[in-house]
Amino acid sequence: MASALKKAGTTKLNISLDTLNADNFSVITRTGKLTDVLNGIDTAKSLGLDNIRLNAVIMRGENEDQILPLVEYARKNQLNLAFIEEMPLGEITHDRTKTYISSNEIRQIISSKYDLNKALFKLDDENGPADYWIFKDGNPAKIVFISPHSCFLCRLQSR
Repeated sequence: MASALKKAGTTKLNISLDTLNADNFSVITRTGKLTDVLNGIDTAKSLGLDNIRLNAVIMRGENEDQILPLVEYARKNQLNLAFIEEMPLGEITHDRTKTYISSNEIRQIISSKYDLNKALFKLDDENGPADYWIFKDGNPAKIVFISPHSCFLCRLQSR
C-alpha cells in the first residue's frame, strides 16, 4: 500500500494536532474528534508513510499546557512536530496579543525537559523559513519552528 501511495505522489503527510486533550481538541477544531486524528496517524504509519509531520499552533490560555505532551507523542511515534506561531489570518475571535507565544518561548519549555540541537539541514525538500531541531539523545523525531512573527528573516522572505 505504501508503494501505491508513493506512486500516486503521496510522499509526506501534514496533520494539524494542537492538543492531545479530547475535550480541548473539540473546542479548538469546533467539530473534530481527537480519536479520528490519532487513528488516522496510526493508519498512515501502518501503511508505510514515514514522512509524517504534526503541525501545532500554540496559544496562551488555550493549549500551552500541551507543548510537552505533543513533544512526547512525537518522540514516542517518531514523528516530526512543527510549532507554528499563530498567524493573523481570518476572522479574529480573540485578542492575539494575549494568546501569542513565540517559538523561542516554546523552545525554552521543550528544553526544560529535552536537550535540543539546531539541525544543520532541512527536512527532505523543505525550503521555507523554518528552524529545524534534533534531540541530543538521538530520538529520530524532529522539532520544527515556523515563526512568522518573531523571525525578522521570515517576514522579509514572505514579501
